[in-house]
Amino acid sequence: NMGFSYIGPYDGHDIAKIEKALRKAKMTYKPIVVHLRTIKGKGYPYSENDQIGYWHHASPFHIGTGRPKSTHPGLMSWSHYFADLTMKMMESHEKARLLVAATLKGAGLEKVFALKPDKCLDFGIAEEHTLTFAGGLALNGYHPIVSIYSTFLQRAYDQLFHDCARMNVNMTILLDRACLDGKTGDTHQGVYDEAYLKSIPNTVVTMASDKAIGEALYAQSFEGHGVFVIRIPRELVEERHEPPMVNLSFLRYRYEGNSRSKKLAVIAVGPREKELLALAKKNYLDFEIIDPVYLYPLQKDNLIPLMSYQNIIVYDAYGTVEGFASTISSGLGELGYRGNLVLRAIPNEIIPQNEYEKQLGEFGLLPKQILSLAKEILEK
Repeated sequence: NMGFSYIGPYDGHDIAKIEKALRKAKMTYKPIVVHLRTIKGKGYPYSENDQIGYWHHASPFHIGTGRPKSTHPGLMSWSHYFADLTMKMMESHEKARLLVAATLKGAGLEKVFALKPDKCLDFGIAEEHTLTFAGGLALNGYHPIVSIYSTFLQRAYDQLFHDCARMNVNMTILLDRACLDGKTGDTHQGVYDEAYLKSIPNTVVTMASDKAIGEALYAQSFEGHGVFVIRIPRELVEERHEPPMVNLSFLRYRYEGNSRSKKLAVIAVGPREKELLALAKKNYLDFEIIDPVYLYPLQKDNLIPLMSYQNIIVYDAYGTVEGFASTISSGLGELGYRGNLVLRAIPNEIIPQNEYEKQLGEFGLLPKQILSLAKEILEK
């Protein structure tokens, strides 16, 4: 009906048949579909027999066993930690429903899907439909948990705005890969969401610096705050260490440096805040370190105590300068801040692939580099 010709299906592993099909296709005078059937991972049993998508994107591995070459004893990914929390939330909230868009394996949610099959849905690579469906569920009394990569949510900006935030529904968005993504390439650098999410009303954007805060944020996302986004970096966290539970005051920053000096305050986003805090204590440097937790919306009351500091550094290794850093800069400017403000965030550009730590180093965003900057300011 569309004027296309079609030939096939052919064995996509038979070179002779492929050549014959392509010669036939060249003889046509209108658009033609050549249908080739292949087995993903052909020739490697572990990949051929994969039923869960493990071999879709494999790290370096031992050919003989299929096991990864790089292991991290005692550590787990933030994604798997939030997957464990998701199981807890699904068990304690009858109306919770888990929605993913083809990232079940990448987000470590296999166990949840296996144990809660009637409460989980995988929409495939259909992010737009996933968010619209989530909005519909929320309007009907359910609480959707949408697990999605930062860069993949870009495709569903309109649906998030129109079908979710505009309707002021309550839902949790686990925004995975919300960071520089190293060697995966420039299509997966999840650093732009802070900037595009802060343009959406009825939306809360957060990021945890440790496991306890992550768990508290997850619980808070069920308390009726609209679209509640929890940014999750592609980093590792201690597996067994369980910090004591924390009580979060909604939209309030956490002062953790216990500094008596008013010379410098550093507002540091995400897990790198804890690394910076540890380095400052180790090197006996006295400056205030603030964990914002809530990146959007901005509460001006959080900035008023900062007005008395001579210097302020905004340190965000997980978003572009147009995101949280720009929000703080604008807020301080509106309040009339007259001190020295330094923004350290990822530049708003297309980021090529590289090793993750090297990417941070190139932009001056390693905790040790921020510590050096703080030391330089303190010594002036």
